[in-house]
Amino acid sequence: NFNAGLEAATGKYLAWLGGDDIMLPGKIARQVAVLESDPAASGCYHDAEVFSWPQNETLGLFSHLYGGRAFTVRRVDAELMLDPKVQMLPSTLLLRRERMPKAFDSRFRFHNDYLFDFEMIATAGPYVRMDGVLVRYRKHERSIGRDESVRATVLEENLMAMGLLTSRFPRYAAAIRKRVTYYLTLEALKSFRTADSKRARDLVQAVRAHGSPIRALGLSLLGRQAAVLTDPRYRAIAIKLRSFLS
Repeated sequence: NFNAGLEAATGKYLAWLGGDDIMLPGKIARQVAVLESDPAASGCYHDAEVFSWPQNETLGLFSHLYGGRAFTVRRVDAELMLDPKVQMLPSTLLLRRERMPKAFDSRFRFHNDYLFDFEMIATAGPYVRMDGVLVRYRKHERSIGRDESVRATVLEENLMAMGLLTSRFPRYAAAIRKRVTYYLTLEALKSFRTADSKRARDLVQAVRAHGSPIRALGLSLLGRQAAVLTDPRYRAIAIKLRSFLS
């Protein structure tokens, strides 16, 4: 696991590679050059090609399907990291080992990489974007994002992570609160999609309680119609509407 890798690592830089992903030639050398030229940066990221497996069909660029705002800026600081439109694929990262947190939080199954990256950015400097596509990101039917059985756990971890960040970095409390509202909104839409009306209504109430009455009203009126956008097949459309959610 990642913590075992951290303990064993001795180099100046460290790169992740998910078991489903493929590094392309030149990736590490190009990222090392970027970080060597920018001492203030604690890490570097880039775009990736998303492809289906086993069909090996190119689905598009990560920046178009997932990444949104992360690929319209050159540097991601802690405030930007809390924007739901900012997403970076872990397999595209190269990080300075000496500035890393000591370990991933083993209490989390799905959200420990986000906590790790946020802490590094908030305490050690921004991640900078490098041009180019240097990783292939594999999507298949068993991907976590398609597994409805883990939905409740993912939401719990998301909310727990935001609680930890509020405790550790209270200066970002306002942005953290907005991200919590985003998570609740997204889960409400998923509940509408699966026809779990009671859970959807409860989550709409939670959105209202978090100080977003207009968004709660929109969910009450249009949630069932908008819920189709939570289906992974419509991600390219959903990314264009994420501004409303965040």
